[in-house]
Amino acid sequence: MSTTTRRGAVTLRTLDLHAPADVDLFHRAYEDVDLVADRHLLGDRAAPRSAEETLISERDSTSYRTTRGVALEDDGTPVGTWLVELTVHDNLDVGFVDVTVHPEHRRRGIGSTLLRHTEALVRAEGRPVVQTWQGSAVDPAVEDPTTPFATGHGYVSTLPSLRNDLDLDPGADGLARALAPLDAETAGRFDPATDRLESRDGQYRLLTWWNTVPDEYLDDRARLMQRMSTDAPSGDMTIEEERWDGARVRENEAVAAAQGKTVVETAALHVPSGRLVAFTVLALPKHLPHHAFQWDTLVLREHRGQRLGMALKAANLRALAGRTPGLRRVTTYNAESNAPMLRVNHAMGFRPVLRTTCWEKRTGPTDAHE
Repeated sequence: MSTTTRRGAVTLRTLDLHAPADVDLFHRAYEDVDLVADRHLLGDRAAPRSAEETLISERDSTSYRTTRGVALEDDGTPVGTWLVELTVHDNLDVGFVDVTVHPEHRRRGIGSTLLRHTEALVRAEGRPVVQTWQGSAVDPAVEDPTTPFATGHGYVSTLPSLRNDLDLDPGADGLARALAPLDAETAGRFDPATDRLESRDGQYRLLTWWNTVPDEYLDDRARLMQRMSTDAPSGDMTIEEERWDGARVRENEAVAAAQGKTVVETAALHVPSGRLVAFTVLALPKHLPHHAFQWDTLVLREHRGQRLGMALKAANLRALAGRTPGLRRVTTYNAESNAPMLRVNHAMGFRPVLRTTCWEKRTGPTDAHE
Protein backbone atom coordinates (compact mmCIF):
# COMPACT_ATOMS: atom_id res chain seq x y z
CA MET A 1 0.00 0.00 0.00
CA SER A 2 1.37 3.43 -0.92
CA THR A 3 1.41 6.26 1.62
CA THR A 4 2.12 10.00 1.47
CA THR A 5 3.49 12.43 4.02
CA ARG A 6 4.51 16.06 3.86
CA ARG A 7 8.14 16.83 4.66
CA GLY A 8 9.28 20.42 4.28
CA ALA A 9 8.91 21.61 0.69
CA VAL A 10 8.01 18.23 -0.78
CA THR A 11 5.56 15.37 -0.40
CA LEU A 12 7.09 11.93 0.16
CA ARG A 13 5.22 9.05 -1.39
CA THR A 14 6.04 5.48 -0.45
CA LEU A 15 5.44 3.33 -3.52
CA ASP A 16 3.63 0.03 -3.78
CA LEU A 17 5.60 -1.63 -6.55
CA HIS A 18 2.73 -4.04 -7.23
CA ALA A 19 0.19 -1.26 -7.86
CA PRO A 20 0.03 -0.13 -11.53
CA ALA A 21 -0.28 3.59 -10.73
CA ASP A 22 2.73 3.47 -8.42
CA VAL A 23 4.73 1.45 -10.93
CA ASP A 24 4.03 4.17 -13.51
CA LEU A 25 5.20 6.82 -11.02
CA PHE A 26 8.31 4.76 -10.25
CA HIS A 27 9.21 4.66 -13.96
CA ARG A 28 8.65 8.40 -14.33
CA ALA A 29 10.73 9.26 -11.27
CA TYR A 30 13.50 6.87 -12.29
CA GLU A 31 13.72 8.39 -15.76
CA ASP A 32 13.34 12.01 -14.64
CA VAL A 33 15.50 11.93 -11.49
CA ASP A 34 17.82 8.92 -11.17
CA LEU A 35 18.93 8.73 -14.79
CA VAL A 36 19.31 12.51 -15.07
CA ALA A 37 21.44 12.57 -11.91
CA ASP A 38 23.60 9.72 -13.21
CA ARG A 39 24.21 11.48 -16.53
CA HIS A 40 24.96 14.69 -14.66
CA LEU A 41 27.75 12.90 -12.79
CA LEU A 42 29.16 10.64 -15.50
CA GLY A 43 28.05 12.03 -18.86
CA ASP A 44 28.20 9.45 -21.64
CA ARG A 45 29.76 6.94 -19.24
CA ALA A 46 26.59 6.77 -17.21
CA ALA A 47 25.47 3.15 -17.25
CA PRO A 48 22.78 2.67 -14.63
CA ARG A 49 20.41 -0.23 -14.42
CA SER A 50 17.25 0.25 -16.41
CA ALA A 51 14.05 1.04 -14.55
CA GLU A 52 12.71 -2.42 -15.37
CA GLU A 53 15.85 -4.14 -14.08
CA THR A 54 15.55 -2.21 -10.82
CA LEU A 55 11.86 -2.98 -10.49
CA ILE A 56 12.38 -6.71 -11.02
CA SER A 57 15.21 -6.84 -8.49
CA GLU A 58 13.26 -5.03 -5.79
CA ARG A 59 10.03 -6.98 -6.31
CA ASP A 60 11.45 -10.46 -6.82
CA SER A 61 14.26 -10.72 -4.27
CA THR A 62 13.43 -12.34 -0.93
CA SER A 63 16.91 -11.71 0.50
CA TYR A 64 16.10 -8.02 1.01
CA ARG A 65 13.09 -5.99 2.09
CA THR A 66 12.96 -2.86 0.00
CA THR A 67 10.98 0.32 0.55
CA ARG A 68 11.12 2.82 -2.31
CA GLY A 69 9.61 6.25 -2.62
CA VAL A 70 9.63 9.55 -4.47
CA ALA A 71 9.69 13.22 -3.47
CA LEU A 72 7.06 15.27 -5.30
CA GLU A 73 6.53 18.96 -5.89
CA ASP A 74 3.06 20.38 -5.28
CA ASP A 75 2.21 19.83 -8.95
CA GLY A 76 3.22 16.15 -8.73
CA THR A 77 6.61 16.53 -10.44
CA PRO A 78 9.22 14.06 -9.11
CA VAL A 79 12.29 15.91 -7.82
CA GLY A 80 13.86 13.17 -5.71
CA THR A 81 13.86 9.44 -5.01
CA TRP A 82 14.71 7.42 -1.93
CA LEU A 83 15.29 3.81 -1.00
CA VAL A 84 15.65 1.71 2.14
CA GLU A 85 16.97 -1.83 1.77
CA LEU A 86 17.11 -4.27 4.68
CA THR A 87 18.85 -7.63 4.54
CA VAL A 88 16.79 -10.61 5.69
CA HIS A 89 19.34 -13.37 6.32
CA ASP A 90 22.27 -11.55 7.92
CA ASN A 91 23.73 -8.16 8.87
CA LEU A 92 20.56 -7.38 10.80
CA ASP A 93 22.11 -4.33 12.49
CA VAL A 94 22.55 -2.55 9.15
CA GLY A 95 20.17 -0.70 6.87
CA PHE A 96 21.16 0.48 3.40
CA VAL A 97 19.72 3.78 2.13
CA ASP A 98 19.97 5.77 -1.07
CA VAL A 99 18.71 9.27 -1.81
CA THR A 100 18.85 11.11 -5.15
CA VAL A 101 17.81 14.67 -5.95
CA HIS A 102 17.42 16.08 -9.45
CA PRO A 103 20.47 18.30 -10.13
CA GLU A 104 18.29 21.39 -10.71
CA HIS A 105 16.55 20.97 -7.34
CA ARG A 106 19.61 20.57 -5.11
CA ARG A 107 20.54 22.93 -2.26
CA ARG A 108 16.87 23.29 -1.31
CA GLY A 109 17.08 20.92 1.64
CA ILE A 110 15.40 18.07 -0.23
CA GLY A 111 18.40 15.72 0.13
CA SER A 112 18.55 16.33 3.87
CA THR A 113 14.81 15.71 4.15
CA LEU A 114 15.10 12.40 2.30
CA LEU A 115 18.11 11.33 4.33
CA ARG A 116 16.39 12.03 7.65
CA HIS A 117 13.31 10.14 6.45
CA THR A 118 15.27 7.05 5.38
CA GLU A 119 17.38 7.06 8.55
CA ALA A 120 14.19 7.13 10.62
CA LEU A 121 12.85 4.10 8.73
CA VAL A 122 16.08 2.20 9.45
CA ARG A 123 16.00 3.13 13.15
CA ALA A 124 12.35 2.10 13.37
CA GLU A 125 13.49 -1.40 12.37
CA GLY A 126 15.88 -1.43 15.34
CA ARG A 127 18.98 -1.21 13.13
CA PRO A 128 21.62 1.17 14.50
CA VAL A 129 23.89 1.33 11.42
CA VAL A 130 23.03 3.17 8.20
CA GLN A 131 25.14 2.69 5.07
CA THR A 132 24.99 4.32 1.65
CA TRP A 133 27.19 4.09 -1.44
CA GLN A 134 27.75 7.38 -3.24
CA GLY A 135 30.01 8.52 -6.05
CA SER A 136 31.96 11.61 -7.00
CA ALA A 137 34.14 12.66 -9.94
CA VAL A 138 37.72 11.40 -10.11
CA ASP A 139 38.89 14.80 -11.37
CA PRO A 140 39.85 16.80 -8.26
CA ALA A 141 39.02 20.00 -10.15
CA VAL A 142 35.35 19.00 -10.32
CA GLU A 143 33.24 20.01 -7.33
CA ASP A 144 32.46 17.15 -4.95
CA PRO A 145 29.15 17.84 -3.20
CA THR A 146 28.93 14.31 -1.77
CA THR A 147 31.69 14.48 0.84
CA PRO A 148 30.54 17.68 2.60
CA PHE A 149 26.92 16.48 2.49
CA ALA A 150 27.79 13.09 4.00
CA THR A 151 30.18 14.36 6.66
CA GLY A 152 27.79 17.19 7.51
CA HIS A 153 25.17 14.59 8.35
CA GLY A 154 27.50 12.55 10.55
CA TYR A 155 28.70 9.92 8.05
CA VAL A 156 32.23 8.58 7.77
CA SER A 157 33.90 7.00 4.74
CA THR A 158 34.51 3.32 5.46
CA LEU A 159 35.55 1.82 2.12
CA PRO A 160 36.93 4.23 -0.52
CA SER A 161 36.65 2.55 -3.92
CA LEU A 162 36.95 3.23 -7.63
CA ARG A 163 34.85 2.46 -10.66
CA ASN A 164 37.25 1.53 -13.46
CA ASP A 165 36.32 1.12 -17.13
CA LEU A 166 38.07 -0.90 -19.82
CA ASP A 167 37.33 0.34 -23.35
CA LEU A 168 37.97 -2.42 -25.87
CA ASP A 169 39.06 -1.62 -29.40
CA PRO A 170 37.05 -3.47 -32.08
CA GLY A 171 38.30 -6.83 -33.22
CA ALA A 172 40.42 -9.58 -31.74
CA ASP A 173 43.48 -7.34 -31.40
CA GLY A 174 41.73 -5.14 -28.85
CA LEU A 175 40.86 -8.11 -26.65
CA ALA A 176 44.35 -9.57 -27.03
CA ARG A 177 45.95 -6.31 -25.89
CA ALA A 178 43.70 -6.15 -22.84
CA LEU A 179 44.41 -9.76 -21.88
CA ALA A 180 48.14 -9.69 -22.57
CA PRO A 181 49.05 -8.73 -18.94
CA LEU A 182 46.94 -11.57 -17.56
CA ASP A 183 48.42 -14.03 -20.06
CA ALA A 184 51.91 -12.90 -19.09
CA GLU A 185 51.15 -13.37 -15.38
CA THR A 186 49.76 -16.88 -15.89
CA ALA A 187 52.37 -18.05 -18.40
CA GLY A 188 54.01 -21.25 -17.20
CA ARG A 189 51.22 -21.94 -14.74
CA PHE A 190 48.35 -22.81 -17.08
CA ASP A 191 49.11 -24.96 -20.11
CA PRO A 192 48.41 -23.32 -23.49
CA ALA A 193 47.96 -26.81 -24.95
CA THR A 194 44.77 -27.12 -22.91
CA ASP A 195 43.80 -23.50 -23.65
CA ARG A 196 45.07 -22.60 -20.17
CA LEU A 197 42.11 -24.37 -18.57
CA GLU A 198 44.19 -26.70 -16.41
CA SER A 199 47.27 -25.85 -14.38
CA ARG A 200 50.46 -27.57 -15.43
CA ASP A 201 50.65 -29.44 -12.13
CA GLY A 202 47.07 -30.71 -12.53
CA GLN A 203 45.94 -29.12 -9.27
CA TYR A 204 43.35 -26.74 -10.74
CA ARG A 205 40.88 -26.83 -13.63
CA LEU A 206 38.90 -23.85 -14.90
CA LEU A 207 35.20 -24.37 -15.62
CA THR A 208 32.95 -21.90 -17.45
CA TRP A 209 29.15 -21.84 -17.54
CA TRP A 210 26.38 -19.49 -18.61
CA ASN A 211 23.50 -18.13 -16.52
CA THR A 212 23.08 -21.18 -14.26
CA VAL A 213 25.50 -22.92 -11.90
CA PRO A 214 25.58 -26.68 -12.59
CA ASP A 215 23.79 -28.60 -9.85
CA GLU A 216 26.92 -30.46 -8.79
CA TYR A 217 28.65 -27.18 -7.91
CA LEU A 218 25.73 -25.32 -6.37
CA ASP A 219 26.69 -25.83 -2.73
CA ASP A 220 30.30 -24.84 -3.42
CA ARG A 221 29.13 -21.74 -5.26
CA ALA A 222 27.05 -20.73 -2.23
CA ARG A 223 30.08 -21.31 0.01
CA LEU A 224 32.15 -19.00 -2.19
CA MET A 225 29.52 -16.27 -1.96
CA GLN A 226 29.51 -16.60 1.81
CA ARG A 227 33.29 -16.27 1.92
CA MET A 228 33.09 -13.32 -0.48
CA SER A 229 31.45 -11.31 2.29
CA THR A 230 34.45 -11.73 4.59
CA ASP A 231 37.45 -12.35 2.30
CA ALA A 232 37.00 -9.33 0.01
CA PRO A 233 38.34 -5.96 1.21
CA SER A 234 35.77 -4.29 3.49
CA GLY A 235 37.77 -1.44 5.06
CA ASP A 236 36.05 -0.11 8.17
CA MET A 237 32.54 -1.13 7.11
CA THR A 238 30.25 -2.76 9.62
CA ILE A 239 29.77 -6.17 8.04
CA GLU A 240 29.36 -9.77 9.15
CA GLU A 241 29.54 -12.97 7.16
CA GLU A 242 26.54 -13.38 4.90
CA ARG A 243 24.45 -16.53 4.93
CA TRP A 244 24.25 -18.26 1.57
CA ASP A 245 22.81 -21.55 0.39
CA GLY A 246 21.87 -23.05 -2.96
CA ALA A 247 18.37 -21.57 -2.86
CA ARG A 248 19.76 -18.04 -2.53
CA VAL A 249 22.09 -18.61 -5.49
CA ARG A 250 19.18 -19.90 -7.56
CA GLU A 251 17.07 -16.87 -6.64
CA ASN A 252 19.82 -14.54 -7.83
CA GLU A 253 19.96 -16.45 -11.10
CA ALA A 254 16.20 -16.20 -11.49
CA VAL A 255 16.27 -12.43 -10.95
CA ALA A 256 19.06 -12.00 -13.51
CA ALA A 257 17.14 -14.14 -16.01
CA ALA A 258 13.96 -12.10 -15.48
CA GLN A 259 16.01 -8.96 -16.13
CA GLY A 260 17.27 -10.41 -19.41
CA LYS A 261 20.93 -10.42 -18.36
CA THR A 262 23.53 -12.69 -19.87
CA VAL A 263 25.78 -13.98 -17.08
CA VAL A 264 29.02 -15.89 -17.58
CA GLU A 265 31.01 -17.42 -14.72
CA THR A 266 34.37 -19.13 -14.59
CA ALA A 267 35.31 -21.09 -11.50
CA ALA A 268 38.46 -22.92 -10.41
CA LEU A 269 38.07 -26.53 -9.37
CA HIS A 270 40.68 -27.87 -6.95
CA VAL A 271 41.15 -31.27 -8.57
CA PRO A 272 42.41 -33.25 -5.55
CA SER A 273 39.46 -32.21 -3.35
CA GLY A 274 36.85 -31.83 -6.07
CA ARG A 275 35.79 -28.47 -4.59
CA LEU A 276 35.42 -25.03 -6.16
CA VAL A 277 37.95 -22.63 -4.63
CA ALA A 278 37.60 -19.50 -6.79
CA PHE A 279 35.18 -17.81 -9.18
CA THR A 280 34.55 -14.69 -11.23
CA VAL A 281 31.37 -13.35 -12.86
CA LEU A 282 30.60 -11.03 -15.77
CA ALA A 283 27.09 -9.79 -16.56
CA LEU A 284 25.78 -8.20 -19.75
CA PRO A 285 22.52 -6.25 -19.36
CA LYS A 286 19.81 -6.50 -21.99
CA HIS A 287 19.62 -2.71 -22.40
CA LEU A 288 23.43 -2.29 -22.68
CA PRO A 289 24.41 -5.15 -25.01
CA HIS A 290 27.97 -3.86 -25.54
CA HIS A 291 28.77 -3.01 -21.91
CA ALA A 292 29.64 -5.77 -19.43
CA PHE A 293 29.89 -5.46 -15.66
CA GLN A 294 32.39 -7.34 -13.55
CA TRP A 295 30.58 -8.77 -10.56
CA ASP A 296 32.26 -10.80 -7.83
CA THR A 297 35.74 -12.28 -8.07
CA LEU A 298 37.16 -14.35 -5.24
CA VAL A 299 39.99 -16.78 -4.64
CA LEU A 300 39.79 -18.45 -1.25
CA ARG A 301 42.64 -17.31 0.96
CA GLU A 302 44.06 -20.77 1.29
CA HIS A 303 44.43 -21.03 -2.51
CA ARG A 304 45.92 -17.62 -3.25
CA GLY A 305 49.34 -17.22 -4.83
CA GLN A 306 48.50 -19.67 -7.63
CA ARG A 307 47.56 -16.96 -10.23
CA LEU A 308 44.04 -18.31 -10.20
CA GLY A 309 42.38 -14.90 -10.17
CA MET A 310 44.17 -13.76 -13.31
CA ALA A 311 43.55 -17.05 -15.11
CA LEU A 312 39.85 -16.88 -14.19
CA LYS A 313 39.41 -13.31 -15.37
CA ALA A 314 41.17 -14.00 -18.68
CA ALA A 315 39.10 -17.11 -19.39
CA ASN A 316 35.84 -15.42 -18.45
CA LEU A 317 36.43 -12.30 -20.55
CA ARG A 318 37.47 -14.47 -23.51
CA ALA A 319 34.27 -16.47 -23.16
CA LEU A 320 32.06 -13.37 -23.09
CA ALA A 321 33.89 -11.66 -25.95
CA GLY A 322 33.66 -14.85 -28.01
CA ARG A 323 29.89 -14.84 -27.69
CA THR A 324 29.55 -11.03 -27.83
CA PRO A 325 31.76 -9.74 -30.66
CA GLY A 326 30.36 -6.23 -30.20
CA LEU A 327 31.62 -5.97 -26.60
CA ARG A 328 33.18 -2.52 -26.18
CA ARG A 329 33.35 -1.75 -22.46
CA VAL A 330 33.81 -3.56 -19.16
CA THR A 331 33.17 -1.85 -15.81
CA THR A 332 34.55 -3.03 -12.50
CA TYR A 333 34.60 -1.66 -8.95
CA ASN A 334 37.60 -2.10 -6.68
CA ALA A 335 38.49 -0.97 -3.19
CA GLU A 336 41.30 1.58 -3.28
CA SER A 337 43.13 -0.65 -0.80
CA ASN A 338 43.15 -3.57 -3.27
CA ALA A 339 46.50 -2.62 -4.79
CA PRO A 340 47.23 -5.98 -6.52
CA MET A 341 43.93 -5.98 -8.42
CA LEU A 342 44.23 -2.29 -9.30
CA ARG A 343 47.73 -2.94 -10.66
CA VAL A 344 46.49 -5.71 -12.94
CA ASN A 345 43.44 -3.73 -14.06
CA HIS A 346 45.60 -0.71 -14.89
CA ALA A 347 47.95 -2.89 -16.96
CA MET A 348 44.93 -4.24 -18.87
CA GLY A 349 43.83 -0.71 -19.73
CA PHE A 350 41.19 -0.07 -17.06
CA ARG A 351 40.99 3.62 -16.11
CA PRO A 352 39.21 5.23 -13.13
CA VAL A 353 36.03 7.10 -14.02
CA LEU A 354 34.35 7.46 -10.61
CA ARG A 355 35.28 7.57 -6.95
CA THR A 356 32.83 5.76 -4.72
CA THR A 357 32.69 5.09 -1.02
CA CYS A 358 30.55 3.36 1.53
CA TRP A 359 29.44 6.11 3.91
CA GLU A 360 28.37 4.84 7.32
CA LYS A 361 26.61 6.35 10.31
CA ARG A 362 25.58 5.00 13.69
CA THR A 363 22.23 6.49 14.58
CA GLY A 364 20.55 7.11 17.94
CA PRO A 365 17.07 6.18 19.16
CA THR A 366 14.09 6.75 16.87
CA ASP A 367 12.97 10.36 16.77
CA ALA A 368 9.22 10.46 17.38
CA HIS A 369 8.94 13.65 15.37
CA GLU A 370 10.36 12.17 12.14
